Amino acid sequence: MSYKIAKEYSELGEASVMDMTIPELQEDFSKDLDQLQKATNEFVDEAQEEIEDYLEEASDEYGEKTKIKELVPGSQATILSEEDVEPIKETSYEEDGDLSKFMEYILGQYPKSIPSHDGTSVLGCEKAMSFLTSLSRDILKNIKLDVDDNLDVVSLEKINNSILADILKLKEHVKNLKRKIKNSSNKDEMIKLAATPNNVVISVTPFIRAICGILINSCVSAGKPFEEVYEYLKSKYEIKPREELEILQTLMDFGQPIFKDRGSLSIPDSISNKKETEEMESNLGGVDFVRSYFS
Repeated sequence: MSYKIAKEYSELGEASVMDMTIPELQEDFSKDLDQLQKATNEFVDEAQEEIEDYLEEASDEYGEKTKIKELVPGSQATILSEEDVEPIKETSYEEDGDLSKFMEYILGQYPKSIPSHDGTSVLGCEKAMSFLTSLSRDILKNIKLDVDDNLDVVSLEKINNSILADILKLKEHVKNLKRKIKNSSNKDEMIKLAATPNNVVISVTPFIRAICGILINSCVSAGKPFEEVYEYLKSKYEIKPREELEILQTLMDFGQPIFKDRGSLSIPDSISNKKETEEMESNLGGVDFVRSYFS
């Protein structure tokens, strides 16, 4: 059924169409087709003109090589490529202060990033203690700054308590290390002092004291030869080897310069192994003095 027939059928009813003759209906239908064709041509021409204008403007704006698929439907914008879109930057706590990444940072730092040391160095322990103290301060600071509740307070509390416990351990260990060093130093000093008698009181018999006094006075005050005076006293009082050693040591303690080997004093004839003792002394090349003493 033609457009006109349908229109008239709806407006006039089926009876009006049926009352028309075939030539009348044919004539009327031809007029309607002519009007429809004219209206269609006008619409097509108008649409063609609008499309051509749009494409011409698009060509001027985007260039002749731009493809239609690159244009955003409903606008004159072009489709954005991956190169045109700035990638989303991955943030971190270290570089950007992103508190949402602070827990990840702490777990990466403690305990595996504590500066390693051998446990016997005060400086190594101090360095580890400084690192842990800095971590604890970061936790306290960021808890105060966390207005958006990004941080797990309960978990951070446990970590911070563990850090504080480690700091206390290191402090106690450093204290013990310093005490050990101090004790070792005092021990070394005592050993050194023991090699040189200081304020030592020496008790001798009156006989030894008298012999020493005679020797010193005869040499210092009277200017007599030490060896001659000693030989005289040795012969007069029959000084024995043990007494001779006592006299020699007492004179040295009094400050009298003695250039004599205390281990090579005279050997009495009465001892049974005198010859063997003399040979041993000769092989030693001196007992108390070394051979190069006067060089």
